[in-house]
Amino acid sequence: MMKMRRLFGFLLVGLLTATAYADKVFFFDKASAKERILSEEKEAYFSKHQIVELAAYQGREVSDAPLDEQRAEYKKVVADYVGEFTDAEKQALESLIVAVDIELKAWVPMIAGLQWRLLKMDNRFCSGFPHTREDFIVVPTLLAELAVHVETEGSGQFADFLKEVLIHEKMHVAQRHYLEKFDSIYKELWGFDHIEPVCAHPSFEDRLAHNPDALDYGYVTYLREQWYLPLVLYREGTSNPVMGKDFVSQLYLLQRDGDSAEIATVDNKPVRIPIDDEDYRERIPTIAFAQGGDHPHEILAYSATKILGYGSEPEEGNEEKLIALQKAMAAAFAETGE
Repeated sequence: MMKMRRLFGFLLVGLLTATAYADKVFFFDKASAKERILSEEKEAYFSKHQIVELAAYQGREVSDAPLDEQRAEYKKVVADYVGEFTDAEKQALESLIVAVDIELKAWVPMIAGLQWRLLKMDNRFCSGFPHTREDFIVVPTLLAELAVHVETEGSGQFADFLKEVLIHEKMHVAQRHYLEKFDSIYKELWGFDHIEPVCAHPSFEDRLAHNPDALDYGYVTYLREQWYLPLVLYREGTSNPVMGKDFVSQLYLLQRDGDSAEIATVDNKPVRIPIDDEDYRERIPTIAFAQGGDHPHEILAYSATKILGYGSEPEEGNEEKLIALQKAMAAAFAETGE
């Protein structure tokens, strides 16, 4: 899908100068980056971290030190991870962004119209995973350096990888700007209801894995006349957890009352089923399912890259779901408002 638009985009990139695009891309300097990455004024993040994920982030064993002390110590570590883009990295990333925006504008112009705000961090932050916070994209040093390599060496394979990452993260930025539109798509296409965030059960709260791109635990799904909450946790009993490797995604049964719900239990133990439940998989695109099947924000971001032709061909059974999503987003984000 959209292969011709990608080719057309490549031809147009050279016509757009960095000067003409300067207002569209904002790079945090080191001082403002440090202030913004540590701030929770607009969006709680560090204050949500639990003991297992704090150990994973720092590559150490799980500690029994007070949680507040562990959070404060981790913020000090993060402050030392803040970086600043070089001129070469800025130029290389702008070139990629121009190409990405041409593709997005042909499909979802409202999303293409959003400013790109980029903040550079050491590869040790969040295990080197690119992600979003608030309205900005966290770019690990490795990706910034790879962008320069693409700019100087012209590697098409790496260029496509970087564009795929940028599109994925731009979707997460857009989800914060246009939450109601995305919620409508999630409900209409995939059957997700958005309710008040569900509190974790004490039996697994310390193992929660807080995805900065999907911090809202209020997306619930209806399966076989019961409501479930998809969640990703760290594996039980892990003393030296590894981000990603020790993730376990499951569907937790809920007791729902209107727009609120709580985790259902039997003998004070949460009731859960595997995330790859057949009925659940049937209704959603299973793009990178193991990484993102636990939250509609991730399902959509992974699916958007496929719609624009990045990565491997969609698995059997996904094509119709992606076409439906492509049409729904084109309708929802057709107007730029300019």
